[in-house]
Amino acid sequence: MSRIFLFIWRRTLSWIILAAILTGLSLLLQTSRQGSAALQLAGQRASEAEIELLRRETGENQSFLQQYLTTLRNNLTFQFGKSIRHEEILPLLLRAGKITLIISSLTALLSLIYGSLLALLAALYPTLRTLLEKIHYAVMAIPVFVLAISFIWIFSLWLNLFPPGGASASGWFLLPAVAMSLKSGTRLALFISEFFEREEKKHYARTLKAFGISRLRLYIVHLMKNIALPSLSYWLVDFSSYLAGAAIVETIFALPGLGSLLINALLQYDSNLISATLVFSAFFVFLTSIVSEALQVWFAKFSTEGSEL
Repeated sequence: MSRIFLFIWRRTLSWIILAAILTGLSLLLQTSRQGSAALQLAGQRASEAEIELLRRETGENQSFLQQYLTTLRNNLTFQFGKSIRHEEILPLLLRAGKITLIISSLTALLSLIYGSLLALLAALYPTLRTLLEKIHYAVMAIPVFVLAISFIWIFSLWLNLFPPGGASASGWFLLPAVAMSLKSGTRLALFISEFFEREEKKHYARTLKAFGISRLRLYIVHLMKNIALPSLSYWLVDFSSYLAGAAIVETIFALPGLGSLLINALLQYDSNLISATLVFSAFFVFLTSIVSEALQVWFAKFSTEGSEL
């Protein structure tokens, strides 16, 4: 019980530190930029009195420390308040987060399938390993926005199979997810391939080969089981890259996700919305890291119990 309490306490403290850092960085970004939310709302022809009134409404007339403490308290309690457009921020985050979560989940699933299959093909057919590795590195060298634009041109404008953007037409999530999963799946394939090579050289693998076990059964039944833990941990940690790539992909495909919400907040100098979006996105990444660590503990315990039997 004490270990569970200590685990929760450490993770809670880590989350507070992370939220404090992100809040400070978002406010520093705003103070270092030219312009302000008050000028954005008032316009170029507004008088000094109108701008000062808007500065009071948006809280820009407060000191940096006052803004930081107020924003940090709101972020830690998830009471983000309102944007400069007087919209409740939490409903905005939940709507945008739903879009990003759909794309990220589908991206994670596709990358797992794509990466595992490529790694298995490279292991089963050594003659194809060099070709597959070149394909891997070629995909890794292509920026994700180039993949996204290419998919729009091929599958939407040329073949007319999927919608080019928006979140209303059917199948809107397929092209963004495929564009992001190619790179993440390639990283996972390279990661699994390296572990396959290491496991294949171990004593138990050579013994199984001596007994005449097929290569397919060797990799799927025995080697895949032993590399499941590091592969799954790497796959979960790589989930953060989906949120990072979402800002670019959502803009290209005109999707109202967290990435698009953050970019619009930056353009509008909305410090509350910027800070809330960063903290809200980081919270999901933080939860993913906790799940990854819990799975590592569970797999380690399972492996220990299995070896004792």
